[in-house]
Amino acid sequence: MNTPSRWDILASALTTAGIKVKVDERPYSESVCGRVTHGVTRSITFRRADGQLVEINDTWWSKNTDHWTGYSVTVSDDYDIVRSQVRGIRRRSKVVESVLRALVAAS
Repeated sequence: MNTPSRWDILASALTTAGIKVKVDERPYSESVCGRVTHGVTRSITFRRADGQLVEINDTWWSKNTDHWTGYSVTVSDDYDIVRSQVRGIRRRSKVVESVLRALVAAS
């Protein structure tokens, strides 16, 4: 049985709220304590009606990269200046609420 990932569940929650999104997946390799580790990074990125960029990413604790602290919702303008950022959101409903709030600010 293939269970959906938390990113797929978040994308379907955003779609249910009326926001069409797609989960971006990119493979990466990095060196941790002298050993190469591989993985896949996931995020959701889309443009608002006024051209500003909305990004949803993971946040990790800087002292322990195995400790997930939640999602981050960032809105930046055409010049890559961050206009709003909400970090450490653990609940999908709060992520959807933050994205909807960012979309209302565009209106």
